[in-house]
Amino acid sequence: MKTKAGMYAVLAVLLLGCVGMAAAQSKDVPKSLVRFANESLIKLGTDAQLVAFVQQDNLKPVPVDKLKDLDAKWQNKQIEDFIKTLMANSVSARLAKVIAAYKFIPEAFIMNAQGTIIGETNRTSTYWKGQAEKFTAAYKGGAGAVWFGPLAYDESTKVNGVQISVPVMTSTKAIGAICFTINVDEWEKR
Repeated sequence: MKTKAGMYAVLAVLLLGCVGMAAAQSKDVPKSLVRFANESLIKLGTDAQLVAFVQQDNLKPVPVDKLKDLDAKWQNKQIEDFIKTLMANSVSARLAKVIAAYKFIPEAFIMNAQGTIIGETNRTSTYWKGQAEKFTAAYKGGAGAVWFGPLAYDESTKVNGVQISVPVMTSTKAIGAICFTINVDEWEKR
């Protein structure tokens, strides 16, 4: 890296690019929530520990057929010990810590470059998100962007929520994504 200032300049350009893309995706999301995503959630995608966890996991890609098989077992509740281990890992602990300050975020999960969950705060309905828009739009082939889902009832958290995904960023590219569920009732009360 040439200089810290240069690295921060690159990061600023990347983050500003993500902010510009987010506005076009947020027609039904309150402007205050868009602002929060672009000012606060996007920063969580650059958390040094989370970035390091994703970088490490990306060194071990898994064949898509195996991911689909694991995902089917996950959905059919056939690998509960695997899920408990994942939810108790260092990645999940760090993710829980970074969202603890936000009482309106009941759930978050972090995905590697394949869209595989490597840490989560709550059990999700699926393991592999590689083809889901919440991953593909935020990862964006390494370009990174902020993605806003529609307002919907979230089964895993039992709240009316909006899912927002942000890229996990190195200084030069997206290497994964984090998806947050925002409890809109709690958001409005804050």
